[in-house]
Amino acid sequence: TDKFKLRCDWRNTHFFWGDERCVPPDDMRSNYRMVYDTLIGKLDLPDENIHRIEGERGREAAVEYEGEIKRAFKIKDGSLPEFDLILLGMGEDGHTASIFPYTNAVKDDNKIVTALSPDKLEVPRITLTSPVINNARNIIFLVSGSKKASVLKEVIEGDFEPERFPAQTTRLSKGRVRWFVDVGVAERLKKPDYGT
Repeated sequence: TDKFKLRCDWRNTHFFWGDERCVPPDDMRSNYRMVYDTLIGKLDLPDENIHRIEGERGREAAVEYEGEIKRAFKIKDGSLPEFDLILLGMGEDGHTASIFPYTNAVKDDNKIVTALSPDKLEVPRITLTSPVINNARNIIFLVSGSKKASVLKEVIEGDFEPERFPAQTTRLSKGRVRWFVDVGVAERLKKPDYGT
């Protein structure tokens, strides 16, 4: 609604994507399309504030997007961008962004952006790497659904196994990590002891 729209100076806000499927921007599977339909399309934003991954260009989009991030943040090779906020979800297998278990994306720490095409995915994907995510000032996870309850418990309370549960890599974050979860997904977590 308009009352929330006015709470932020959107003209000074830049949007980047954590990951994208290698599909055109009007494809129903496109993360860009989802964000455009739910948020960006309702805002009066300059075109230069929208930094989408051009998934339709295939795997070469990873190199191009890394260049776009370096230009936008005015950083050189070997440096990482520092995002103010990265919003993430988590899959039933413990993946986040498009960093899937036991893929090159889990270990890819010499790039800002990487491409991957795991066997189980219908299309290749482009994703930010873990070092970039962990360099953000703030990371927020939004996770729902009781099917993810056992994985969430492992990610938050289990042994550190980021190849198996890539969302665990945010334990290494230099910034603040917050989890917003519904009752179903949180049902297996230890209940905090607030004392008597």
